Amino acid sequence: MIIEFVNHASFVIHHKNTKLLIDPWIEGYAFYEGWALISKSKFNYNDFSNITHIWFSHEHPDHFSPPVLNKIPIEYRRKITVLYQKTLDKKVVEACKKMEFGDVIELNPEWTNIGDDFKIYVQPHSDGDSWLCVKTADCCLLNVNDCVMETNKQIENIKAIAGNVDI
Repeated sequence: MIIEFVNHASFVIHHKNTKLLIDPWIEGYAFYEGWALISKSKFNYNDFSNITHIWFSHEHPDHFSPPVLNKIPIEYRRKITVLYQKTLDKKVVEACKKMEFGDVIELNPEWTNIGDDFKIYVQPHSDGDSWLCVKTADCCLLNVNDCVMETNKQIENIKAIAGNVDI
């Protein structure tokens, strides 16, 4: 597993032929121009040509940025699978379908294979956020992102699912 930092909460997990991009906000503003990236992203729109999957932790604009997503060349978008937690309103899922991503998958909280020796577990959390656990044969990565863990029980539940976490 190779991890490539992109910007803000965004990074790419490379493992074999799978390239999972997390929360791609690479330019522009969020929260009614109240937030900006601290530094310019080296990751650019041509880099989406190698991405196989995108996972969004939640729909806040510093994680799910429609202006950025709409600038991804359509030929790249059509080859990318979007992964998102199952929600009742389906706003993110429907927006991604309208943007013509290759596939849009709503994830239940269960282990899902997305590549050769590459599986993920997505668990909804409070306030519409979710956390992600990524496992390969030699590594376990946990991304709790903006999920606030308020009780030991929440942490114990994650530990029961993730097991030993390396990153």
